[in-house]
Amino acid sequence: MTMSNSRVARSVLKFLPNCLQKLAQRAINFWLVCVGQMAEYIKQQVLEFESHLAAATSKQQITESTSLLISQLTRMEPTYVDIR
Repeated sequence: MTMSNSRVARSVLKFLPNCLQKLAQRAINFWLVCVGQMAEYIKQQVLEFESHLAAATSKQQITESTSLLISQLTRMEPTYVDIR
């Protein structure tokens, strides 16, 4: 859920009955925390994978700022060349 989707979800809360607003707010907050934790886990796994590849070829130190894959994955715009 992106930040704009988060704002939309929170704006919908005002249309819920009072008894459901608090529960819905907690569910939204929980979802945002889970998405953030999953994004960090995936980012760490990608960095480890890319570091492994770099160690085998160029011996270059890979960080979040030098990673080629992280920027593509966080923008959700993967580019690739079809080898077939």
